Amino acid sequence: DNSSDKYEKKIISPERYVSSALILLPPLYFGAPELTKQQWTVLRLVGVAGLFRTYDAIIFTVSIKSIQNDLHISDGEVSFVTSIIQFSAIFSFFLAIIADKFGRKPALLLTIGPFTVLTFLTAFSSSAVMFTIFQFFSRIFCQAEYFVAQVVITEEFDDENRGWGIGALGALGAIGSGIALLLFGVLGDQPNGWRIMYLISVAPMLWLLIARRSLKETNRFMQSQHSTKSWIEPVSLMWKHYRLRFISSLWVSFFLSFSTSPSDFFTFKYLQEKFNYSSKTISILGVVVGGFSVFAYTPAGVLSDRYGRKKLTLILLVFAAISSIAYYELPQSSSGWLISIVWFLKVSDRMAISVLYGILVTELFPTAFRSTARGAVMVAQVVGESLGMVAEGLLFTANQDHWHSVAIICTFQLLAIPVIAFVFPETSGFKLEHISPEPSNENNKPPLLVE
Repeated sequence: DNSSDKYEKKIISPERYVSSALILLPPLYFGAPELTKQQWTVLRLVGVAGLFRTYDAIIFTVSIKSIQNDLHISDGEVSFVTSIIQFSAIFSFFLAIIADKFGRKPALLLTIGPFTVLTFLTAFSSSAVMFTIFQFFSRIFCQAEYFVAQVVITEEFDDENRGWGIGALGALGAIGSGIALLLFGVLGDQPNGWRIMYLISVAPMLWLLIARRSLKETNRFMQSQHSTKSWIEPVSLMWKHYRLRFISSLWVSFFLSFSTSPSDFFTFKYLQEKFNYSSKTISILGVVVGGFSVFAYTPAGVLSDRYGRKKLTLILLVFAAISSIAYYELPQSSSGWLISIVWFLKVSDRMAISVLYGILVTELFPTAFRSTARGAVMVAQVVGESLGMVAEGLLFTANQDHWHSVAIICTFQLLAIPVIAFVFPETSGFKLEHISPEPSNENNKPPLLVE
């Protein structure tokens, strides 16, 4: 339909730079394509999901010492509390099915309200149990927000710009980290500082709840020839027509999350305890290092659009394992410069891989169950994150050394390399309908794509 907003003439106008204050940021400029007004609107209204998701997670990560002290959570318990909270996102799978059955817009409207309320309640937690319960349910809606946002951008952006779109979504998430770190520098050492940080996010989330009412359903979902008749049908179709891709995606997601969850979680606690960094020092260092690292998102997307997702992902996986292990095995006498450089490499690799794999796994499945597939991958990711934290807790119990335990677990991400190299197709530059055709008949199978 040439009259639709999606197919309107591409524009380079002030809309490109002022359509939203949230996207008027340097990290998004790298390789920015010519987008339609509708595509910029989509990025603004769904991209904020990445910002809030990361902001919420970073509050917990940087404030963990204060939360432990206030809610009486011991070092032996913290990994298991974190594991429980992370495991909650497994239930976001059911919201993914809603997105395939009723549409992407209803799913996004359904998630933001409960996420806002639960974030507000988290700030008033008076015990470890209350905090865990509020965050448990908050993460369900938060994670669904993010992967449905990835699906929307994948479906609404042009074939040659999908990588940049997912990269921009990731960059907005990194900006959420930066905001959290800046606030931590001001509030981190204050009584109830972490509570105030949770409360600060409530107002913009209320704005988003209202603004999203103007969001349009994706053209691909509206034009999809396949309509699911039951709740289980997206799952059965995926298993029937895309089984190998499905199993492979679960494998990669599990081991990437298993290996990186403890590394991400203990990043700031490591600096506080091993190098005696203060909240302000961590805030400044985090903003500087994170500020440079955030530029990994859109370049990763752009380069994958130009040179291929697989090659770039495989290269970065090797560097990610090396940099993560090096970070947690730094000598206590290490200079601030060395710590900063290794941290920068660790964070940049992690950011770039999250973009590349997010693009790949969203492209590998058709519109009829793209959201369900993304939700299933999220389940594998959450299970991996939770078991990674459990594994770290068990290793810590055995050797009483968090940092060496984390370094050991970081090696498991290398198990994703063979599957990506030999099972996943190259998707860069291909139309979604060619990469993952709709299951319109019994014999329809994914095409064999070659580089």
